[in-house]
Amino acid sequence: MANTIFKKFPLVKQSLAQIIFRQFPEENAIIELNNLFATRSIKEITFQDIDQIQSKYGLDLRSEYQLNLEEFYAVFLAHCLKDQVLDQTELEDLLHLKSLFLLPDASIDNLHQKIGELVYQQSFEEAISDGRLSKEEKQFLSDLEQTLSLPKELSSKIAEEAKKGFFQSYVETVSEDSRLSPDEEKELHAIATSLGIKLSSSSGTSKKLNQLKHYWSLENLELPQIETELKLQKQEVCYFECPNVNWLKVSGRNWTVVNLNSNPKEVFTGKESTIDSVYRHQLTRVDSGKIYLTDQRIIFEGLEKKTTIKFDKILRIKTFSDGIEILRETGKNPILRFSEKADEFGIILNRLLRNH
Repeated sequence: MANTIFKKFPLVKQSLAQIIFRQFPEENAIIELNNLFATRSIKEITFQDIDQIQSKYGLDLRSEYQLNLEEFYAVFLAHCLKDQVLDQTELEDLLHLKSLFLLPDASIDNLHQKIGELVYQQSFEEAISDGRLSKEEKQFLSDLEQTLSLPKELSSKIAEEAKKGFFQSYVETVSEDSRLSPDEEKELHAIATSLGIKLSSSSGTSKKLNQLKHYWSLENLELPQIETELKLQKQEVCYFECPNVNWLKVSGRNWTVVNLNSNPKEVFTGKESTIDSVYRHQLTRVDSGKIYLTDQRIIFEGLEKKTTIKFDKILRIKTFSDGIEILRETGKNPILRFSEKADEFGIILNRLLRNH
């Protein structure tokens, strides 16, 4: 039976000189060998077939074209491993190829390891594609490891990299909105448990997840009130305070053009740019001090003066990674640059404005 994995190719035509001197293009030796595989089963190809090709072209395939012979072996091996199993017939065919081509053990071991590594990696990634590794899948992978004769050190490395890669990819997916909901957190822990991934409290991933979890709580749970020495109005509560905040303005203008047809309180969030990267050298510091955020207003206690911005006077806000720009109905539009907690301020203000 012919091998469907090999396709028959036409021979290269002889040049005029080759016709005169009764020579054949050497590359046709490999093409004829390929065509044997395309028209016969592995076991039907004999040593005599190899010898006939060598005699016709006056060369030694095994010494001059070993890499091509290894490629034939590799293609057939990869085909056999498509179902992650090597049955007895396939093993016999591979052994016949090795003998037919006189391939050394070192070459065979190298081919099996390289192709086996790819097959095992693909199979492992498919097994954990749902974030779980069942007992049945573990047994399948163990059997496959033996079938491929992979060194334990190599299979362990492949497994570790595949698990970490999947988990990191999932973390990046759930982090796209910069939030981590309880359901997402539960799923992450389930994946980590099933794949045997440990998240230490000191790891960068763990810190990032805790931060995203905190952001989600600020956006969805009841905001915690904080005690402050600031004198508040009756029934007014404070949700945020932060020192070392700079009040800035853009040189040459006192306001930002606002689209009056846009939604009042429309909020632009999630910007990765810094304030300086957007406004370059156009910024002038007006004041510095401490900022508070209550359920009714923004309060800035600067070294120069105290300023209050009521929510009903805010048209929009524009957030940056290190601060926020406040667009008001009238007057100057301040830019507040934080040394810390700029993201928390933006989330809480965003929420308060939408609910105001």
